[in-house]
Amino acid sequence: MTLALITMSHSPLLEYNDPPADVKAAVQKAFAQARAFVKDYDPTLVVSFAPDHYNGFFYDLMPPFCIGYEAFGVGDYGTTEGPLSVPTDRAEELAEWVADRDLDVAISRRMEIDHGAVQPLEILFGAIDAVPTIPVFINGVAKPFTRMRRVRLLGEAIGSYLATLDERVLVIGSGGLSHDPPVPQWVTATDQQRALLLNGRHPTAAARDAR
Repeated sequence: MTLALITMSHSPLLEYNDPPADVKAAVQKAFAQARAFVKDYDPTLVVSFAPDHYNGFFYDLMPPFCIGYEAFGVGDYGTTEGPLSVPTDRAEELAEWVADRDLDVAISRRMEIDHGAVQPLEILFGAIDAVPTIPVFINGVAKPFTRMRRVRLLGEAIGSYLATLDERVLVIGSGGLSHDPPVPQWVTATDQQRALLLNGRHPTAAARDAR
């Protein structure tokens, strides 16, 4: 087993903003360096840790963690819509391994992921199905939040599983210095906003553009 790590931010404004030329050049240079590293490493398996922004997970059922046995990009903010190449057998083994270490983790056979998980795959590989990928959702938006100690324990459990594999594993952490996007909060949300937070799946193109 060999293991590599890339952590990188994601942004819904990546393709919708026009920063100064020097800023754009610096970002593209960093992306190019990351792509070169990944190409040289040539991973055989990716494990992606990412949050969601009320595009795949909602308050009708909001787990603190979830491992995807299958996964689909929702296509928000111009990102790719469609299936990832998830190695289901590996994902099932991983979930069992984590459960055996006294960590409660949800699973999904139809995980829907948004730009938070999709953008790094697009940037690093050019496609979301280029390399077998196990997505791991970490709730970073919807209260109540899991303590960092539990998140670390989850990472340690997953890492101990990955250490048993005869694979070149790339772990991707997608987030930023902070993850507090300006989404509505349940306590102060309007009825319309609460409907979105509760079950806003599969909006029309017009509704997505309006949001």
